[in-house]
Amino acid sequence: MENSSGSPPIPRLALLLETVKVALFPALALLEILYQATVAPRFWWYRRRGRGAEAERIGLQIVQDWNRMLLRRIECVVEIEGAEHIPLEGPVVVMSNHQSLFDIPLLLAHLGRVMGFVTKKELFRIPGFSFWMREIHCVSLNRADIASAGPLYERLSRDLKERGAGFIVFPEGTRARDPEATIAEFKQGSLRVASLQGLPILPVSLDGTRFIAEPAAMYRTRHGGRVVRMKVAPPVRFQGKTAAERRKFMEELRKTIVANREAIRVQWPAPTRPRTAPGEGTGDPLGHGSAQPG
Repeated sequence: MENSSGSPPIPRLALLLETVKVALFPALALLEILYQATVAPRFWWYRRRGRGAEAERIGLQIVQDWNRMLLRRIECVVEIEGAEHIPLEGPVVVMSNHQSLFDIPLLLAHLGRVMGFVTKKELFRIPGFSFWMREIHCVSLNRADIASAGPLYERLSRDLKERGAGFIVFPEGTRARDPEATIAEFKQGSLRVASLQGLPILPVSLDGTRFIAEPAAMYRTRHGGRVVRMKVAPPVRFQGKTAAERRKFMEELRKTIVANREAIRVQWPAPTRPRTAPGEGTGDPLGHGSAQPG
């Protein structure tokens, strides 16, 4: 007997096992962090001796290796378009749609540079994990105290410009909740990190990560077909000053991200053959223009 989607029903025990696997992914992340901790003393020593470039190189390698390892454990194939638009130097604010907790690993693994992001303050209490979050300059925001966001964004924007660093912002404010991961309206406040110092904004569209936390989708793709995609548009800057200009800019930015997301839409559980992209097989360590496993 088939269900309404035309797929065979999933045995309850199998669905339960997939649910447990999904629930264990955070524990897997912590184990991967502990594995990377063996490099921490060398990283700390370079920092202490003022060898910033070497420390940054090690930090980037650790962040990329860890997040790619997580995606490989989940057996995800990552397809990327437009990686040539990613500025590898200088300040930049990445603005992306938000489907699941796995958006962060996907972005950190394939943006080619270290990126901070806003996270829950509770995560800063986890040994090992908190060390690396501080090193990539993540920040915590108290959602119960909205007034604190203004000064935080001002400090963050200045810091990004001074360090020439990158930061990830999800302008929807939260993860998409419906099955199709419809991209919600963008919150105007999310523009402040970039606009206060005139930083470039990198529009990024993601799709497929929404399925990773769905036990049914994971079960049906246990033999293959776990594809996630990312499309990067050219950087843009906000040049306006008024609230109306800010609103129009965010509407146009959202249109770009929505259109690109539609262009790379993923539908599990149908297996998808990775598309050959420009630059594949060139040996580019950053995966620019390549389709590759997570």
